[in-house]
Amino acid sequence: MAELFIELFSEEIPANLQIDARKKIKQMINERLSKKEITFNNLNHYRDFLSTSKISKIINLLRKKKFVGVINIASGQETCLKDLATFLSKKKGKEVVFNDNKINTKIIANINKLNKLKWKTKKLNFFNFFD
Repeated sequence: MAELFIELFSEEIPANLQIDARKKIKQMINERLSKKEITFNNLNHYRDFLSTSKISKIINLLRKKKFVGVINIASGQETCLKDLATFLSKKKGKEVVFNDNKINTKIIANINKLNKLKWKTKKLNFFNFFD
């Protein structure tokens, strides 16, 4: 009997910090938004984002194809965190300052196996989520 096992490629808040995380994150965001200028540190990195609806569609595709094995569920596309912060800051009418580290990083999934299953990846425009 084949089974589908899913492990999401995601950063995780440690269990001992989850209790107060929501409150602390909300407080941090409100503090930053109360200022005219927002400073970000170390956002010259690239990450792979995928909506929950696309994740559901991919899981359904894997189920229909009776896929067995390991596969990356991701967009395979890079989004610069600095671009995202700039976009959101402008939406809120805030000036933004970046203190970049010297090395940028990219964590982008290889979705070759997913593409072989006829998954059609559209060009992701992360910024459309906020319009």
